[in-house]
Amino acid sequence: MIFVVAECIGQLKWVWFQKKRQLQGIQNVDDASRGPWGSLTILFQRPGRSLISLGAIVTILALAFEPFMQQIVTYPTRQVESPSKRAIAKQSHIAMPVVDDGFRDSVDSGIWGKDFNVNPTCPSGNCTWAPFTSIGYCSRCEDITSQPKSISCPNVTMDHNMTGIQKTMCNITILDGPWIQTPIQVKPLGDGALVMEIPEDVIWQADIWGRPLSSGQDWTRKYPYKNEMTSLAHARLNVTTNKKRPQKHPECALEILNVTRCILSLCTREYNISVSEGIPSMNISQPNWGKIFTYNHTPGGSWYQNETVCWQPGQGATVNVTQLPGGNTWDRISFANAREFAVCPNTLYYNEIGGGLKGYSTQDWFVRGKSDTEWTFLSSADASTDNIDKILRMGLGTVTKNVAASMTKYVLENNSTDVAGTVAVSESYVAVDWRWLTLPLLLLLCSIALLISTIWINMKRKLGIWKSSILPMLYHGLEDGMVPDSDDLATVSGMNQAAGKVDARLSFSDKKGRLMLRDDV
Repeated sequence: MIFVVAECIGQLKWVWFQKKRQLQGIQNVDDASRGPWGSLTILFQRPGRSLISLGAIVTILALAFEPFMQQIVTYPTRQVESPSKRAIAKQSHIAMPVVDDGFRDSVDSGIWGKDFNVNPTCPSGNCTWAPFTSIGYCSRCEDITSQPKSISCPNVTMDHNMTGIQKTMCNITILDGPWIQTPIQVKPLGDGALVMEIPEDVIWQADIWGRPLSSGQDWTRKYPYKNEMTSLAHARLNVTTNKKRPQKHPECALEILNVTRCILSLCTREYNISVSEGIPSMNISQPNWGKIFTYNHTPGGSWYQNETVCWQPGQGATVNVTQLPGGNTWDRISFANAREFAVCPNTLYYNEIGGGLKGYSTQDWFVRGKSDTEWTFLSSADASTDNIDKILRMGLGTVTKNVAASMTKYVLENNSTDVAGTVAVSESYVAVDWRWLTLPLLLLLCSIALLISTIWINMKRKLGIWKSSILPMLYHGLEDGMVPDSDDLATVSGMNQAAGKVDARLSFSDKKGRLMLRDDV
C-alpha cells in the first residue's frame, strides 16, 4: 500500500508541475513520496485538498497501520466449566445427635482455638456453589442486668481454731427462676490466720431447652419450652462496702453488678460460597433459630425415658422424626429427620455442652491472727479453672460464639454430605475486535482512490509514467538559461535557495522538441 501511494505521489509531482510552480516544490513533493517526514512537511507547505495532500496523509497515518492490525486479534482467557474436576463444600443435615470424644473436644477448641472455618475443596482455585442450607450451632448474648436478680449469702463464722476448709453456699437467682449455688470457702493458714474466698464471677448453665437447672441438678418441668438448646449466665459480683476498711461480714455485702445471658442453640443458615483465585468467600445468612417440640417415642413409663426434646427450623407444622441407628439404651437413643434438618439429641448433650464453661473466680479476704476480729481485703484470686480464666479475659459472648463455630466445624467435618459446585478453569480463545480494522480499511480505500485518480488524471494530461524516476530530471530538466553559472550551486542548501527564486512549468519546448521545465508564462 505504501509503495503504491509513493508511486502515485511521484507521478502527481509531474502533473502538478504542468502549471507554473516554484522550483523548490519539486523537491518537496519528491520528499513526500519517500516517507512520513516529507509528507508531514508538504502538508504545512501546501495546505489544501490536492491529491498529493491525500497521499501525504495516507503516508503519515500508515504508521499506525501495523499497530492497529495487531490489535484486531487477541487471545484473552475466560473461565469455563470443567467437566472432569469436582468442587466440594460440606453440608450437614443432622447436628451430631450423639456425643463422642470429638464433640467434647470441639467445646474446648472453641474456648482455646481460633480458626473454625471449613473451607471448600476447589482444585482450580475458582469455583462457585448454588446457595444451600446447613444445620449447625449459633449463639447470641444479652445483658439482663435490669431483670429481676438476687444474691443471698449466710454469715460466715470466724473460727481461728479451725483445722479444715469451711464451705458455705451463696444462692444467685436471675429472672425469678434459674439459680446457682456458689461456694464461700474459709481456709486456715496457721496460728489463727485465715483466708476467705468470696465469689467475684460466677458462670453457670442456666437452662436446657428452656427448662431451668437448679444448682446443676437435673432439669425440672416448671417452665415452658423456648427455642434454644441451652443458655449460660455470667454474674459479676462485688462487695459494695469500702474494701479499704476491715469488715466483719464482707460476704453479706455482696451484690450483683451485672448479668449476661448467652444462648447456645441449634440453627440453620444459608451458605453462599465461592472461591476466587484460591481465596474462599462465604456469605452466611442470619440464623434460623427454629422451634422446640417434644416427641413421645415410647408411650407409657417414665417421661425421661420415653419423651425426647427435638428441634426443627422455622415455626411451621411439627415434622415427623424417626430413630437413628446405633442407639440401644434410653440415654443413647436419638431421632432425626435429615430432609427437614430436624434432630432430637440424646440427653448426654446437655451437660457436655455447658460443662466446660461453668465455674467461678474469687476475691480473697484474710485475718492475720487470733487477735483480728474483722476481715481485710487481700486481692482477686485465680479462677476455678483455666477455662474460666480464659472466658473472663475474652468475654462470655466471644467464647460462646467461638464454641458454636467450633461445634459447627466438627459437625461439618464428621457428619456431613458433599455439595458439588462448579469448577471454573482458564481457557484461551480468539477474540476479534473489528473496530481496530477501521483505520487500516480507511487507508486502503484512500490508497485505491488515490491510485485510480492518479491514473485518470495522468491519462487526461497524456503524461508519461515517470513516477519517482530520476531520469526525467536528466532528460527533461531545466531549459537553457534557467541555471545560473555560479559556484553557489555547489551545495544542497545553495540549490534550495536558488530553487526558491525560480518558477518553472513542465511544457513542450519547440527548441528541444521535448517536454522541459521552462520559465514560460
